[in-house]
Amino acid sequence: DSGFYRDNSLEHLASRDSKLVEMDKKHVDFTMYYQSETAIERFPLEQQLWLLQYEFDEEAIAKTSIRGGNAGIFLPIWHYGLVTGFQIRQFNKQPKYLTYAQTKFSHLHANADMLIITEDLMSSYKLRLVGHSTLALLGTTLHDEVVDLILKLKYKKVVVWLDDDVAGHRGMKDIINYLRPVVKNVSAVDLAQPKELSFSFLSSLNFEGT
Repeated sequence: DSGFYRDNSLEHLASRDSKLVEMDKKHVDFTMYYQSETAIERFPLEQQLWLLQYEFDEEAIAKTSIRGGNAGIFLPIWHYGLVTGFQIRQFNKQPKYLTYAQTKFSHLHANADMLIITEDLMSSYKLRLVGHSTLALLGTTLHDEVVDLILKLKYKKVVVWLDDDVAGHRGMKDIINYLRPVVKNVSAVDLAQPKELSFSFLSSLNFEGT
């Protein structure tokens, strides 16, 4: 349930479920985002149910700046503490996701001890809400800008946690091989997507052995 990015001159996403609307633009029109609802009780029912299945209540939605409305659920893309774009999770239409972004990934910083790399935004949000620095690739491709960020913020450890499917396994292998020359401690997690796991389970995880 995440969009997969294809490195093709930054023009579009590889999954039929996802479409890149804007990328690498100096300006993203945030009108839709800021005119949408902030209170979950005002979201359409199907959007409330979708969020609640991942344990996103009013508090979690407020902390991550998720919004809802007729267009779909607005999932913000973060970079250095600012919302630099958003992904719309559509319902009853294709593609599932529309992405409006200035950056190729979303990054939420907590501390420099460890960075967890995920495919999708919801997984990134959940891990950040339990105290981890996270980076959502919006797919399975690692870009040079991600490596630059890892080096700039001096993360001591990187954990790659992509989807438990063929594309995710291939992506994890490629990313680990790519990062090992620049990051000493790189590992992978082979579990369900973080968004599908409970907050209590994510809080209990010890990444020391990964």
